[in-house]
Amino acid sequence: MTRLINREAEAYLARRDVIFIPIGTTEMHGAMPLDCETVLPEAIAMLMAERADGLVLPHLPYFYAGATANGRGTLQMSIKTGYDYLYAVAKALIRQGFRRLVFVSYHAPAKLTIAPVVRDLFAETHIPVLYVDAFLSMYKYTTSPVGADIDMSGDHAYDLHLAAYDLLGRLDDVPVTTCPELDCSGKMAGSTAHLKVMRDLTGEWPMYYADEMDHMPTPVIPSEAVRAERAANGRRILDRFIDWSKIDEVVEAMNEGDRYHQEVFEKYPWI
Repeated sequence: MTRLINREAEAYLARRDVIFIPIGTTEMHGAMPLDCETVLPEAIAMLMAERADGLVLPHLPYFYAGATANGRGTLQMSIKTGYDYLYAVAKALIRQGFRRLVFVSYHAPAKLTIAPVVRDLFAETHIPVLYVDAFLSMYKYTTSPVGADIDMSGDHAYDLHLAAYDLLGRLDDVPVTTCPELDCSGKMAGSTAHLKVMRDLTGEWPMYYADEMDHMPTPVIPSEAVRAERAANGRRILDRFIDWSKIDEVVEAMNEGDRYHQEVFEKYPWI
């Protein structure tokens, strides 16, 4: 959307009303760039928008980071601050004529900010709103029969990020090599490994990493050729994921859901 001139945006809104809103973070990710969990949802949103004939509202990189607050490069925003800002952005889009809003994230704690926005926005405006938690959706896909050959516990997870940087024309931002002080083996330092048992019974558990390489360390990328090859592999996975998501059908189903709910609201005007 931000690449359009106003006249082009108005021409789009004259025929269509779909906007994808990727939400990201700026936080430490081992030796990966700080915005890698902003770049990936933006890339996924772009691919989804192409499939569903929608626009993308990019550049939303400052939200609740979570366990990475010890990184000096992390911008740790409170959940409430993120909620208020995102709610205001969504309301502005609705005022301009967008009726189908799709939030996209690829950051595990993003749901703490986005899910309440979705619920409250729908309650206030009665506008169709969807939240695509691509982090969870990708794992659902890779544990399904059609995606079972993809291992998200290893290099494939990094390839997705490389593909996203490539899609946005920023592959050179990912270092080919890292400084000697950083462990680029692709293995986590494991400072919280012994605490994972707590996650089995909790809906939410606050914690912080003890080491910067605990959160998405950079895999070994010995050359530009290897980096490009891995990015291409990540793009193949993303394309398969977009096919599996059937996002074009999902967006059209939002219209059906809208019609259904308008009847509900007419029947129960106090909602």
